[in-house]
Amino acid sequence: MTTLVIDDTYGDEITGAMPVYSPPASWTRGQACGLANECLVAPDPSMAQNGTWHGSAGATADTPPRIIDLNFNGM
Repeated sequence: MTTLVIDDTYGDEITGAMPVYSPPASWTRGQACGLANECLVAPDPSMAQNGTWHGSAGATADTPPRIIDLNFNGM
């Protein structure tokens, strides 16, 4: 079994597939959060793939829901 990691910002290194965040305005790139100090959750960048992450915060009643889509072929 092979484990592949798909980076949230740079996508899949092999196929180039990129995650799609929706709605886009509800997501923040983690690296920008650290500089602007705007995020509720700020993980240690050394623990994240390529030092990148995305974050979104809101109530369960918020609409539309926050979604991450990624299309891939696997076994």
